[in-house]
Amino acid sequence: MTPGPRQVCDVVRASGTQRINSAVFAIAAGLASMHFVMALRLQREGGLSATATGLTMLSFPLTMGLMGPLGGRLADRYGPQATALTGSAITAPGLALLLPLGNDSVTWGDNAWRLAIAGSGMGLYGGPVQPLVMSSAPPGAVGTAGSVVQLSRSLGFAVGPALATAVWGIACTARSALVVSAAAACVAVLLLTLRRPVPEHEPPGTDAAPAPSASR
Repeated sequence: MTPGPRQVCDVVRASGTQRINSAVFAIAAGLASMHFVMALRLQREGGLSATATGLTMLSFPLTMGLMGPLGGRLADRYGPQATALTGSAITAPGLALLLPLGNDSVTWGDNAWRLAIAGSGMGLYGGPVQPLVMSSAPPGAVGTAGSVVQLSRSLGFAVGPALATAVWGIACTARSALVVSAAAACVAVLLLTLRRPVPEHEPPGTDAAPAPSASR
């Protein structure tokens, strides 16, 4: 049977992953808004062609892909919590470094290395955060926990560009819209830092059979 809203809330509450899911939402919103704003800024304010813009933005996923395997190894050695927190703590300043750039600095070289820093952090963060949620899920509810974290990520990708567009429209500057990206990443770092240990108790709504009574 497909779990309803109440069962999903029970799973999230039992696993103690509210802050993790919120961090996933925040950093997804930050990255989506950054990609949206930077692609437009590089072409409108920097005068870069579509090809040059794409090559500049490529530094983010490229470094993310290169750092991904290292993130998995570090998670195995030091745990997913520490690795995900480290990755998000690298991503946040990488995005913040985009803020000081003026219109005369919207070039490939000025932006690529900043995006590479943010991408490196995401490579460390992206893999470990998933098992961090899954391992916290109650027995029999791993699928539900995985669906919730994916929903949080998808909502972040949808909300981020809309929020950045609203800020850009109000402030009339792309730099102000990039504040949304950096602020969201900083919120994710804070949420992962404040994450409490997962409570150890019998979770609700699992399929586990009751333990047999001891024979007399």
